[in-house]
Formats: sequence, structure tokens, C-alpha cells
Amino acid sequence: MTGTNVLVFGTPIYHDHVVAQAKIFIDRLYAYEWRDSFPKDAKAVVIITYEWDNPNGYDDVLEWIRGRFKRHYRIETIATLKAYDTTKRRSKTRLAKRSPNHR
Repeated sequence: MTGTNVLVFGTPIYHDHVVAQAKIFIDRLYAYEWRDSFPKDAKAVVIITYEWDNPNGYDDVLEWIRGRFKRHYRIETIATLKAYDTTKRRSKTRLAKRSPNHR
């Protein structure tokens, strides 16, 4: 991780939040927080997928992820991508791409 400039972080949303594996990954970044070994000025791209057909759904989860990265690890999220309405019964997946400053 010490040579990383960009972190691409993706997770499905189950039961209204990130999956356990994604949370564990975020928690394990803690080892870099106090060693000051995480690259300065690192950037992140955050991707989430979910079945709900609401394009604005789970914006709070995106904000939670962005907040963890920024507050704990000084990683700025430069872009987000949401794949929503991803049920197996439907043939199309809808994408909502947003800049981090868009609300």
C-alpha cells in the first residue's frame, strides 16, 4: 500500500450497508493510519452495487465510506459509481456516476 496513488474500492450493499469483507478491509487500513506510511495525497474511486431501483439510494453509505477514507486515512474520493437496480430478474443495470462534490 505504501506505493499506492489511487485506491479503487468496490462493494455490494446488503442490508443497507457495506458487506463484512469491505468493512474488514477498511478496518485493517488502521495499521497504516498510525505508521504514517499511507501515501500522502492518495485518491480513491468508490463503487457500490445494489438491487434497489432508487438511483439516489445509499448515498449515505457512499458518504460513510468517503468519510472514513478522508478522516482516518486522508484519502480524497475523486469519483463514485453506483450500479443500481441490479436484480437478476431485470436485464439492464443502471449506472449513476457522480463526482464527489455532487449531492
